[in-house]
Amino acid sequence: MAMGPNVLNLLMGCLVILASVSDIATKTIPNWITLSGMATAVMVHTAMRGAEGCLFSLGGIAVGISLLLRRHRCRRCEIARRDRRDRRAS
Repeated sequence: MAMGPNVLNLLMGCLVILASVSDIATKTIPNWITLSGMATAVMVHTAMRGAEGCLFSLGGIAVGISLLLRRHRCRRCEIARRDRRDRRAS
């Protein structure tokens, strides 16, 4: 039995609501919600558009992760600079 667009929209809507509730309550979104959303999106795009859809989804994931890692790296560099400055001051 193939899932129609309405069922997939309902599934993704539930994931978004679950992530929102978790974010409001604990100020974090668990990894299992994020990863299941990514996996669902890749499967849906692959089912709807074949290899082109799969590559499109994986490309979007790669862009998102690269932006996240860039921000994380900048934050680590800022912390390291602050630590060096504090060591010189003491």
